[in-house]
Amino acid sequence: LEQEKQAARKARQAKAAARSKQSGDADPKAAAVAAALARVEAKKAQAANSAEDDPVQRALLKRKAQQQAEAADPQAALQQKVDSAKARLEKAETRLADAQAENSEHLAAFEAAVQKGREKLAAAEQALAQPKEKSTDQPASN
Repeated sequence: LEQEKQAARKARQAKAAARSKQSGDADPKAAAVAAALARVEAKKAQAANSAEDDPVQRALLKRKAQQQAEAADPQAALQQKVDSAKARLEKAETRLADAQAENSEHLAAFEAAVQKGREKLAAAEQALAQPKEKSTDQPASN
């Protein structure tokens, strides 16, 4: 932000200098070129700052951090998947109960969502249990 302010300030100064030179008998093209260069520099500084505010860049950085965290502690990542699957299953079951109470025409879709949620939860719990079994088997074989 500070760089952006400084670049904008330089652009204004160059523009003012160009005006003062134009009012004199100086070369107006050189002053205009200097002002244009200052504006380009200001835009570059602004673009550098906007990259930090870019939601796509933030999402990419967040995903990269998640991948690094998963690589550092895969057990925690698996536990997070189990917790997420439990939360989604609870929401699906709540929606199924609401649909049953309202006698919804979409009842079959809600039942399918609950069944799929249960399968995903079982798979996540199995994946979480599997590394534990491997880690407990490894020390015994050494």
